Amino acid sequence: MVSHLKNKAVNAVMSTPDDDSPEGNGDKYILRISAGPSYDISTHQYLPVNSEVPTAFENEFMTTKLKVRIRGYNGLPRTSSSHSPYFDHPMHSRDQYSIGFSFVPKKDLDAVHAAWGNDFDHPVRDRLPPGFNYALEIVKKVIDPAMEVDAYADKPWLWSPALDGFFKLRIGEKLSPEEQRNIPHSAESEPLEEGADGSGKQIREASGMPDNSEKRRKYFMNEENRAKFGVFEKDRLYHADFFNPFIDFNKFALKLPGFSLKVMKYINDKTHVLRYVFKNRQSDEVYFVVNITLLFGDDVAPALQEEDERSREASRGASMDGVPVGEQIQQRYEEPRQEIPFRQSQAQQEEPTTRSITKDPPPTQDTAPAPSPTVRHPPPPARQNEALTFQKTIAHQQNLAQAVPGHQQSSPGYQYGPGNHPEPQMPSTQKITSMLDPDEDGAQSPKEEFHDAKTSQ
Repeated sequence: MVSHLKNKAVNAVMSTPDDDSPEGNGDKYILRISAGPSYDISTHQYLPVNSEVPTAFENEFMTTKLKVRIRGYNGLPRTSSSHSPYFDHPMHSRDQYSIGFSFVPKKDLDAVHAAWGNDFDHPVRDRLPPGFNYALEIVKKVIDPAMEVDAYADKPWLWSPALDGFFKLRIGEKLSPEEQRNIPHSAESEPLEEGADGSGKQIREASGMPDNSEKRRKYFMNEENRAKFGVFEKDRLYHADFFNPFIDFNKFALKLPGFSLKVMKYINDKTHVLRYVFKNRQSDEVYFVVNITLLFGDDVAPALQEEDERSREASRGASMDGVPVGEQIQQRYEEPRQEIPFRQSQAQQEEPTTRSITKDPPPTQDTAPAPSPTVRHPPPPARQNEALTFQKTIAHQQNLAQAVPGHQQSSPGYQYGPGNHPEPQMPSTQKITSMLDPDEDGAQSPKEEFHDAKTSQ
């Protein structure tokens, strides 16, 4: 009988794909992972897969930090790494994916009926391949004998007791409100170890929990033993990790001992989301949800466009030292400009320039300088004094022009052209420099005021 079912499973793998499956259509497809505190997708965040930074969220029951790792990931967001150091660890060298999380309950949560598993909003019985029941028996025997499944219900489900379903479980200390603002999470290169920290050791000992993860899982298959544990305690830190080598999300294949199945051909618009849920089965309280979504067909292009928009928003809102880049730029331009003393080198004096000497870069040939603002403000008293000094200097030169024979008698800054009409022509920097020396105290001299006035024109 077992051999017969196995042959049917092999035939299912070799069968022709349905027209509405990604493989049957030849459509492009891509993975996207999201997680949040409820089933409502509007509360979810898209996860950066294989990131060292966990995604944080909360609801009325708990605060959660979560990471998803997938070997060889090639989905959204496109900035995700294809590899995680997690899979380099000998303990996870064969695993295909991991959902690791830390949580702190906001109140005591019943651990007896707390469940971890999968559920669906739509029937999947018409999408189940031949050999499914045989594969399910392997799963229950190899992965979790305490697993309960109803794949033929209108809303199918697969649940394990949370204390048994978490492959690694570590119990930590109680955290203060300040500590709960940034709850700790395991490092990417240091996968979670079974055990406890501080007073968490007393919790494990009091419930009779074995130190070994496999023995602990077997121990909590029994409801009476789960009752000894009682609750996930308010304000206490818990770490958990769920992983296995049986689901290959890159090839969309289920690989069990002695059995493998390509699931792509059985996916349609009702079965393209694999949902992992941490909840209480008795009260139906939902603690958090992780959606592993296969996008295909008409859903791919909008998802890629949304990804591009998010990338642009992220680049505009990226922050340095906690200050968004946009605010940094605004602050930079609101800062008063630093005036640089006007002291030219010999090379600069030989080539007159009319460019303002400020910390702004010089205009290039391809970029025209921005026009000067038209709004004028009255100069401060110090500038007014400098302007008076400059006027006295100009009057002195006019007197000098009248007193010295051969000196051109014209208004400074003007030369008379054809038709006796004045033709504006600003004097060179060399002439201005020869008129006055810079102030000894480094303040802006009259020639700088003249230069600024010319630039503003």
